[in-house]
Amino acid sequence: MNNYFYKNLYEILGIEPTDDLVKIKSAYRSLARKYHPDLNGGNELYVSKFKEISEACEILMDKDKKALYDAFKGYVKTETKSKYTQPDPQKAYRAYKSAQNTKNTKKENAEDTNNPKGSFSQVLNDILEGLFKEQGINKTEYAKTSQKTQPKRGKKTPKDGEDITTELEISYLEALNGTHRTVNILHSEICPNCEGKMFINGSQCPLCKGLGETSIHKKINVKIPKNVKQNSKIRIASEGNRGRNGGKNGDVYLLIKIKNDEKYTYDGLNVSFETTIYPHEAVFGTEHRVETPQGAIKMKIPANCSQGQKFRLSAHGLKDDKGNIGDAIVTVRLDLPDELTEEELELYKKLSQLCKRREQKESAK
Repeated sequence: MNNYFYKNLYEILGIEPTDDLVKIKSAYRSLARKYHPDLNGGNELYVSKFKEISEACEILMDKDKKALYDAFKGYVKTETKSKYTQPDPQKAYRAYKSAQNTKNTKKENAEDTNNPKGSFSQVLNDILEGLFKEQGINKTEYAKTSQKTQPKRGKKTPKDGEDITTELEISYLEALNGTHRTVNILHSEICPNCEGKMFINGSQCPLCKGLGETSIHKKINVKIPKNVKQNSKIRIASEGNRGRNGGKNGDVYLLIKIKNDEKYTYDGLNVSFETTIYPHEAVFGTEHRVETPQGAIKMKIPANCSQGQKFRLSAHGLKDDKGNIGDAIVTVRLDLPDELTEEELELYKKLSQLCKRREQKESAK
């Protein structure tokens, strides 16, 4: 028994068992335009699909083959539509053969002008000829040059996979000293279900939706070199999208982004930051706790410290992989409490009066 008896030829062409030859031809013409390799830039991925729709059209346009196929599949015409059942294949076949009159069949085949021998080949050629004309292609000239301009059947043109670029954010210290990171890359792989063919048994692959490939996440361990700069790119070879037909895989490029630190500003190994003190601490001096890259320490702030004054803390900056350590530069900012008590306000009033008297004495000199 031929393999096509186990396929749904009507579903392949997207038609119903009750449709006539006109609709069969129309369906084939539409699908041929969509899947014919020569009308789609020589795409060899369409070859198997085109063969399948051509076989379906050939069977359904042949009166005897269609009748035998319908009998085997169990299509029974009713007043409204055809319904599909699952009869015993052998009984269906015997019923069909017993209903045939050999002499009448031969006579009908000889007299049937709507279904002469070779009609399918003629119709197929006519349809394809029309499609080539729609595309502005001379089919005879195209056939002569196709072997030169198109890849040979069975040999697919290698196509390299596309590169992938993704951002990777690291700290300034990681950029200075280098680090290791695990990145999660989304890239394409050949569909494991249809193996890149896009179709399975004449139907679109349900896993890749006819794309021939699927997207998967892959974790990659990456070494970030020291002294890497902002917006520099790190190349990871062959970890991009998969190549086709023997083509090379694409690469992955990591675009380095050094994240801003709200607290610290960097200059080589030196680090700068601010700290706040109260006005009375600026007047009398104090020991103030600050957080440096090397840990928390208490720094001494002298009396009469002014707003914006800078202090250098030696060997409290960043440390590189060679053991060199930079300095911490601390800028002092004066801070007032959000809420002042009545007693504090009274003191500030007295301080304001004393400042005015000082200004008057200095201007009188």
